[in-house]
Amino acid sequence: MWFDILKWEEILKRKIFEGEVPKWLEEYADIEEKDSEEIEGFEVSGHALKRMMGWDESNDPRKLDGGFFFKGMLRKLKERMKIEFQFFNRLKDGEKFNVKANGYVWGMKKNTDDDYSVVTYLGNPEDIKSAFKLFDIGLVDSDGWEYARSREELIAARKIEKPAKEKEYSASKVREIIMGDPSLKHYSVDLDKLVNRLTSFDNYDDIIGALNQAIEDEPRDRIKIPLRKIRNLISDINKAEIIYTEDTLKEAGRLAFNGGSNSNIYHIKYGGDEDDKEREEEY
Repeated sequence: MWFDILKWEEILKRKIFEGEVPKWLEEYADIEEKDSEEIEGFEVSGHALKRMMGWDESNDPRKLDGGFFFKGMLRKLKERMKIEFQFFNRLKDGEKFNVKANGYVWGMKKNTDDDYSVVTYLGNPEDIKSAFKLFDIGLVDSDGWEYARSREELIAARKIEKPAKEKEYSASKVREIIMGDPSLKHYSVDLDKLVNRLTSFDNYDDIIGALNQAIEDEPRDRIKIPLRKIRNLISDINKAEIIYTEDTLKEAGRLAFNGGSNSNIYHIKYGGDEDDKEREEEY
């Protein structure tokens, strides 16, 4: 559960889930802007995911509806790349381009011939003044119209969905979480051999350290992606449970829902940072 690493303070402070955004984004609610996740075979930046959540909506408004078509866009893009390969063959490694679906636009980058990443989410601006090439894939189906929960609902759910604390290192838990992840079976990695090597360590910190070193040393992106995925899985079970009192949770929910006298300390509007401004200039 993503609640393992989500603090209620951050739910209150971040400008996310203010509008209607898709349910699937809850899984990435705690992602940092500099991090990335593998979705539908593409590496997606935390920056792009947070924009689809409305994180910087107050600074740079964009239509959040595009998130409902994001996974459909990626699936159709993958199919179109096999047919209209001339467009993608002309792109140089490291070159950026825009992809449009249902009127919504995402900024992407070609890393290598078989590795592409989603850099940012641009919404549906009427006129994107960009020097980057545009690839329009037309209409795609929605992945469903179930909305992510509001901040108040997340806080309320946190009282019920409090995760069990992982008290000590467990080699069997490492094996179970790696071998049980279906996405890892699609990569060219010998999971049995890797698990045997990782479980030779006797604590999570050493495993994460070994994975970080392997990711740094590995030049092939097709190997780096599953290693990053495994590192994130191990990091999740290594996180300590955050303890909350009923009084604290009730007070947090009351302030967020009713806009109490001190609610301004929670409702902080983010105007974006320097890195964000640089990305805007690029796109």
